[in-house]
Amino acid sequence: MKTQLYSIFFVVIASAILCPLDNGHACSCIEPPPPLEALAQSDAVFSGKVTVIGQNSDDFSIRFQFAVVDVWKGVTTAETQVITATNSAACGFEFQADERYLVYAYQDENGELNTNICTRTRLLEYAEDDIAALGQPILSFNVPPDDEGESTTTEDIANMLLDNFDDSDSNGDDMLDYAESQSTIPGLTQEQFDVIDTDANGYLSKDELQDVLGGNGCCKQTSGVKDNVKRFIGDWLLVGLSLMVLSSITRK
Repeated sequence: MKTQLYSIFFVVIASAILCPLDNGHACSCIEPPPPLEALAQSDAVFSGKVTVIGQNSDDFSIRFQFAVVDVWKGVTTAETQVITATNSAACGFEFQADERYLVYAYQDENGELNTNICTRTRLLEYAEDDIAALGQPILSFNVPPDDEGESTTTEDIANMLLDNFDDSDSNGDDMLDYAESQSTIPGLTQEQFDVIDTDANGYLSKDELQDVLGGNGCCKQTSGVKDNVKRFIGDWLLVGLSLMVLSSITRK
């Protein structure tokens, strides 16, 4: 009997100790305020598409890069980054690559934007009421289309950059850095830039852009050489046939 009592006592004590610890690690939120109040309380409010996901150095948070679409507060560039906890138990928001969101964010002590599941942050497709309440954005950027239509390929990007190369080359060094490339394509991601930057020097040259589009005209040039060779052989064949005919007539 004593053994059973000791066992029950042990279970009760263990439960009392462990349960509060578990509850302490769970995320608990109060109802977020209405959109305009949330706007006033936030350091930044914008809609955007997740383009890059990267682990933060502390292993407790994760960093997401957004191609910004519309801004209601706090963002002035075509791309911005937002940090959140790595999991929902720590109130982290589980953003997905290539999805679009309405983000309510606040600045941490380092001045970086953070968000969590206790804010009004949500998928853009479920944010119609918020968008209506927030009204006209103060700033908007063009973002490459989603996969619903024709996606923006590497060739499309190279073609746009090549067509606008001189206008984008603000310092006249015949190279485009990432910022200069974004002036032509605001939604351009670092990953897309790096794919074209084949020598990994942080700049795009006209040669690199032309290589993406099929080379520097080598193929056309080769085609021209082939045509010239054909003409040369054809001319000599005609000369040979003419000589044969002339020789035949002379013998008669």
